[in-house]
Amino acid sequence: MELSLFLVGILIGTFSLLAVEWYKVVNEKKALAALIAADIEALSFIITLRGHKQSFTELLEYLKSGQNPDLKGYNVVGDKKDYSTGIRGNLSRVGLLGPTISKEVMIYLTLFDGIMTDIINLGNGGFPLKEDKIRMVSEMLKIYDILVEVSDSLKTKLINISLTQTHHFICRNVEYIK
Repeated sequence: MELSLFLVGILIGTFSLLAVEWYKVVNEKKALAALIAADIEALSFIITLRGHKQSFTELLEYLKSGQNPDLKGYNVVGDKKDYSTGIRGNLSRVGLLGPTISKEVMIYLTLFDGIMTDIINLGNGGFPLKEDKIRMVSEMLKIYDILVEVSDSLKTKLINISLTQTHHFICRNVEYIK
């Protein structure tokens, strides 16, 4: 009898510890999802407010009209590491979001970094030939459109994770108990 009570106590204790740990992981996952969604939303707001796409569309039209401006100093973005700080500061934890979301976060960050690198290179005079500038700005605009699609989809998924993860667990267990 004492042995069975001891085993029941161990099982209850183990289950309690596992439940607490699971709850911590779920809350950490929800917080991480909310943080990355906010980071993406803030960057989208900055890019839209500053009119980056419109500026580069106008630059492309200007280049195609035969002009070849010196873009040295055109770099108005600073260091790309200054952006996406929420994502960059939590790269080691992105795996908590699962393989699909983690992959999309990394695609988003890589696309964003690619655009930032292009802007920095343009501003540093990295493309002296007009044809190279036209190609670079055209590709940057295509990447931007893909980035918008990825960020919109990712934000929705991340917000859903941050709002519903615990709710699903609770609902499943209530249904199971009934």
